[in-house]
Amino acid sequence: MIFKNKTLLTTTSFVILSVLTMAPSKAADPMDQRELLSSHVRPSVQSAAAGPSSPPLAEERLALGSAVCSGSSAAAAAAADAPQPMIPAVAQGYEAIYQRFFGGKLIYRPNEGSDVGMRELRIAALTDPLASSFNLRDYGDTGKYLSISTGYRTAYNPENKDKIEIWIAPWFAIQKELQGPAKHYARIMSSWDSKQAPVGIFFNWGGSDDLNRFDYLTSQSLEDLSSDILYKKWWHTAANNNIVSAVMRDADARRACEKFHVAFSLR
Repeated sequence: MIFKNKTLLTTTSFVILSVLTMAPSKAADPMDQRELLSSHVRPSVQSAAAGPSSPPLAEERLALGSAVCSGSSAAAAAAADAPQPMIPAVAQGYEAIYQRFFGGKLIYRPNEGSDVGMRELRIAALTDPLASSFNLRDYGDTGKYLSISTGYRTAYNPENKDKIEIWIAPWFAIQKELQGPAKHYARIMSSWDSKQAPVGIFFNWGGSDDLNRFDYLTSQSLEDLSSDILYKKWWHTAANNNIVSAVMRDADARRACEKFHVAFSLR
């Protein structure tokens, strides 16, 4: 009986000792708990504490840098894939100016100085960026008094007999056709500095069939050309057409010109 009791006591002591061994001998230190938690949540944080050269942190930075570079490469690839203007034969050798012209806009503001109701007509959207007319049908009554086109005047158009024709043309488009349809511009080319002013604006009276009579502005940079409304640009022209001057005195025609300006932003 005594032997059995000793055996029971020994067994009981072993169980109690095992339980005590498994239980914490003291209250858990908060710092120990944070370290235990961090070891399960983000092992690289512990590695970072060991020093700046910790391999896991370096690998993370490398992975992040690769992701950023990959994103930048993707953006650059998307930009490269964006539609680019086809360079026509007449613009060969003047690609940079053509691209700047191609990105130009005719901007309509119903009220000068206000962006309310402002709309943009892009040269790139024209059938031929170097020789097309803007559709002014939905811009108030401006189409009654104005015809605004890219290129230059080559013939009388009966549809414009009661309108001021405004032409926007790059220098090279006229220069390359001086022996043909642009020969009536030959007399002004010697004073047209294409480096300073790669684009010119011309004002004609649509009711006249005389191609030699036009007012022209061929002295302003693209930035200056973009700085103000067409009516004020006309004030800077070399006057050659008394009829245009007379029509510009008409309040309705003048107001129509005051609603538009051209803009050639950097691409």
